[in-house]
Amino acid sequence: MKTSGLSRLTFSAAAAAMVLGACGTTPTREQPLRTVVPLTAPVLAPGVDANSDKLFVVVTFSGGGKRAAAFSYGVLEALRDVKVTTPDGEQHTLLDEVDLISAVSGGAFTAAYYAMNGKETFDSYAPRFLNHDTEKDLWNKILRPSSWPRLAKTLVSRSDLEVEYFDQELFNGATVYDIMTRSPRVIITATDLVRAKPFTYTREQLNGICVDPKSIPLARAVFSSAATPIYFAPLVMRTFAGDCGYQPPASVLDGESADDAYRRERAERLQTFLDPKYPFLHLADGALADNLGARAILDEVALGDNVTDALRRNGYSRARRMLFIVVDARTGFDRKYARRPEPLGIKKVMDAVVSVTFNRYSFETMNLMRARVKRWENEVRTTRCQTSLAIPDCDKFDVDLVELSFDRVRDAGEREYLDRVPTTFTLSSEQIIRVRRAAHLLVDESPELRTFLEESARAAPK
Repeated sequence: MKTSGLSRLTFSAAAAAMVLGACGTTPTREQPLRTVVPLTAPVLAPGVDANSDKLFVVVTFSGGGKRAAAFSYGVLEALRDVKVTTPDGEQHTLLDEVDLISAVSGGAFTAAYYAMNGKETFDSYAPRFLNHDTEKDLWNKILRPSSWPRLAKTLVSRSDLEVEYFDQELFNGATVYDIMTRSPRVIITATDLVRAKPFTYTREQLNGICVDPKSIPLARAVFSSAATPIYFAPLVMRTFAGDCGYQPPASVLDGESADDAYRRERAERLQTFLDPKYPFLHLADGALADNLGARAILDEVALGDNVTDALRRNGYSRARRMLFIVVDARTGFDRKYARRPEPLGIKKVMDAVVSVTFNRYSFETMNLMRARVKRWENEVRTTRCQTSLAIPDCDKFDVDLVELSFDRVRDAGEREYLDRVPTTFTLSSEQIIRVRRAAHLLVDESPELRTFLEESARAAPK
């Protein structure tokens, strides 16, 4: 059969790409850590003017594709316009006071980008990612003939090439070490499919498996957190547990017999990653284990004897107030299918299963967070006021919880619209605008946030 000039050219290009297969490179892999990474004073993100060490602000960003990325970005925009009085009596923007962001899946893109770029985020993030046709770019990367010989390698997956795209387009060679040493510090959560457990890119976790955080591209951590199984291949990480002199916290070794079931499970989970007989992790969507990003915060506390110990281990021992802001771009399922007799197709079934699983687990996580917040407040006050540890104003410690979720949008029609926005890598301009607008409205109207701001102003020194 005859071929056109264009077809012959395409064939020749493909053949040449296959011949050059030997030149195809495997992605950069993680390297072993020789000595554990110590806790260091964080470097403020670019453009952040000030940050009080007496106000500890934690924000969690949920999963949900670019919808979650846009929602979390809208929250960051809104926090720029909120003024808070710190325990020092100074006034800063609430955004500048954010110390820690725990993020999953779509929310991890926003968290990581902000940690690296600070205030410049508000000029570049929307055109580079939110408003960009990312899905088209990813498919172009995969279908390019020069990618074929690399994909033929057994140790290279489609996800590896997509990581390279995000490294070039968003993160510019940054590593996990960069977000471990910034303020706000960022915790990214993925799920190890083999162990069926969450895996967090934290100093404690990476020290435990003796992997150098400077050798892990930030893009790889973020994408592993967003790699929904079936749609994307899990990313494989090699561990080197036992090679860097890591010793688990004493509380972890004691935690296996702890009365607190959550602390006991946390101790057992950390130990499963330390076994050198099983040196590979298969990392996929963090939302499978923690769609809110809030579990990572509970885990940090569970690693110590109490929340006071957790604050000390992470460099926040001087905190007088704590604020948790949970940003939940929860998924919904279109109720129109409840009016139809036809069976759902496989894609719709998958979407429904994800929606039910994530929402139910998020519901349980929020109930646990609400119960723990006041307990933490009492624990810190009690610990600090013990005779041997007594410090001035030891009883002045407050914890507040703010929830920002689509289900708190007052307008029923807008709430329904937001639930229908897909969790894909490309959204329309209207979808992005309305998701961001919802974030602004929720921050402006939050009664919990208003109460926190009023109490902070009253408690500050005159």
